[in-house]
Amino acid sequence: MRPLTIFFSFFLFVTATLKSNETEVNRWQKISENEVGPGFSPGIIWSQELKKFIYFCGSISHSFKGERPYDVMSIDPIDKKWKNELPKGAENRGGETGFVKDVSFKTPYYGFGDSEGLLIPNRRHTCMWYQYTDAPWDGKMYALICGRMLTYEPKERIWQDTKAPAGPMPYSDSHRASLSWSALCADPVNKEILLFGGCGVLTPDGSPGTWVFSTEKNEWRKLSGPEGFIEPPPRALSPMVYDPTSKKIMLFGGDRLDQLYADTWVYDCATRTWEEKKPAISPAPRFGHSLLYLPKSNKIVLLGGKGYTSSTSYQAVLYKALPFQAWVYDMAKNEWQLIQYLEKGGPAESAFVAATAASSDADEVIWVGPGTEKGSAHSVWAATIDATKVNLEETAKIGVTPGTLEFRTKSYDPEWYTKDLPKTETDSAEDVLKKLVVNTWTPLKCPRWPENRMGGWVEHCNS
Repeated sequence: MRPLTIFFSFFLFVTATLKSNETEVNRWQKISENEVGPGFSPGIIWSQELKKFIYFCGSISHSFKGERPYDVMSIDPIDKKWKNELPKGAENRGGETGFVKDVSFKTPYYGFGDSEGLLIPNRRHTCMWYQYTDAPWDGKMYALICGRMLTYEPKERIWQDTKAPAGPMPYSDSHRASLSWSALCADPVNKEILLFGGCGVLTPDGSPGTWVFSTEKNEWRKLSGPEGFIEPPPRALSPMVYDPTSKKIMLFGGDRLDQLYADTWVYDCATRTWEEKKPAISPAPRFGHSLLYLPKSNKIVLLGGKGYTSSTSYQAVLYKALPFQAWVYDMAKNEWQLIQYLEKGGPAESAFVAATAASSDADEVIWVGPGTEKGSAHSVWAATIDATKVNLEETAKIGVTPGTLEFRTKSYDPEWYTKDLPKTETDSAEDVLKKLVVNTWTPLKCPRWPENRMGGWVEHCNS
């Protein structure tokens, strides 16, 4: 009986373990709280060479006075312990874990190098958004910070400034024409960095268009062609991701600042051309989400996203985090499918910054969100994504027609002021203007007025 009992116990243990492992996929767990730096809008990549996640930067405000870890940290997907990535020459600033010595910069403005001579970007100006990407051909991370293209080598822990290229650029280091909220993505086929999207540049529509950066030549080049060159419409906060099987880069959604997109675009690295895809169904319009490639499943995963509010209340918040969603896109089939929709229980997400996430070789995702406890800057979450566990019913329920647009509503819509008004016997607009007394201010009685607005006045001036 004893050997049989042992075998039966072992069988139950293995069965329970398999069931436990099965339930762990697509399940988010918080792995740390306030253990990474306090920087606003940081970045994170998966280092193929080091087999660990590298977390970096994020803008640290002048008002922050507390202690903090180093600006670059790493986490091993197995032990999930955060460690400082102190470079050579900074060993005396702290240890592998815990807080480090805070060294100031000579100027509050952009600078490369602190007061002790360590070559790092000024921490006040390192909002990453989507303006960074890791390049597999040289092992470097490229980041566009304050109109400068910088590189970081995770193995050597070295920051470098590529210096301003001789030719034209899609941005300027001047605050009057700075590029914000664009996205970078590495193109291994051509050993270039693709840039698309953003706003703030001095072009007719405020958008830079499509550019590529040669890492070998340190040279930017704007992509164009004969009349009819196709590229996505202008947008901001729209990430891109490279799919190594098709050798194409995919973009989804984004914010035109007056409308949200739900379109899927693919950039063919071989031909350097864009094509809009028309899948049967699409995630709803959004911006600020994450797009990651999952090597094991050979799929692209979309995580999170933000939408509009239409509030006009005092100090209104104009954006909101959507219920947390995970969608997978199959490049070969041109197919979107939902694998997760969480009204509650998902990783924390901010309405104000782009998603910060990266995926490992094993399809494990690290997500950096806002703090969930008082005084915490960030919480960090992890999940192993299984792209095969799709929910077809929810896909059809939540998905939308590709190309769907979303606008703000109510008082942001001009029709709101004239549509479905209560019937009144007030004078027409023409009669009101005729009755105005010269040089006298008259209050207007508008049939509909935005929340938190006190009303308007009009005067007929005798000039």
